[in-house]
Amino acid sequence: MIFEPILCQGQTASVCSIHVCVFVYSVGANHDVNETGCRTDDQFVMAVNPRELTESNFDNPFRFSPCSIDDFRGYINKLNEFVQRFIVLRCALEILN
Repeated sequence: MIFEPILCQGQTASVCSIHVCVFVYSVGANHDVNETGCRTDDQFVMAVNPRELTESNFDNPFRFSPCSIDDFRGYINKLNEFVQRFIVLRCALEILN
């Protein structure tokens, strides 16, 4: 699994999947729904339900969909904005003190 060394050490595949799902939610991604490039049938990490694997999606259970990657980027951008605002506020407080 994608996070096996950290989140899944010594766990069954289903427990590992739950760990990965919770982790991915915590960094801003959602389940893949039927959007372009992020259909449940594509079977990426955040697919809603396990489905049949085919030659075209065989490796996808170990990859994030383009939608998940966009969600991660959005989350990172929000964190970056928060950090920048925090730095500005901290500098302003230092100047005022």
